[in-house]
Order: sequence, then structure tokens, then C-alpha cells
Amino acid sequence: MIPDFVSDLRKAVGPDCLLWLPGVVGVVLDEHGQVLLQRRSAAGLWTPLSGILEPGEAPAAGVAREVAEETGVRVVVERLAAVTASPPVTEDFGLSSGSDG
Repeated sequence: MIPDFVSDLRKAVGPDCLLWLPGVVGVVLDEHGQVLLQRRSAAGLWTPLSGILEPGEAPAAGVAREVAEETGVRVVVERLAAVTASPPVTEDFGLSSGSDG
């Protein structure tokens, strides 16, 4: 699902402007060290839990929110593992296939 703030921003800047949207990925472990994954419906791939930050949201809060939204699991963020910059990508949020991306 496309967050409302992304839709509003896209309407304001148009379809050709690159949007820089910071994202987060959570590696959630249970008491046995097993990793919680989600299955993406568009491609059927298993991935760590992830999402984009809301305006003004801290990364730890964003990870906790995304994990709760996707799984209902409440987490406590223990540490930051990495900060990276990725090359531009095109994401249609599954709109072309009718499901999430």
C-alpha cells in the first residue's frame, strides 16, 4: 500500500521527479535465533520486514511500526546494524499487478 504522504508528494512534484524515501529493514529474532520473514505476495519471495519511514520518524520507531503493522509482533530495537545509500529504483508498490511490492 502506498502511504498517503507519498501519494500527496507524488501529486505535488509530478511523476518524473525522483523521490528520496528513507527505508528500514528489521532483522527480528526469536528466543531460538530464528529470523522472522514476510512473504511478498507480488513475487512470492521471503524477505526481512521492511518499509519506508514516515516524515520525521526515527529509524528505530519506523522499524518497530513496520514490524507491528506487517505481523502484529511488538519489538524492541536493540541496535542499528548499517546505514547505506542505494541507487535509484522504481517501485510501483504492486500497482501494476494488483498486489504489494
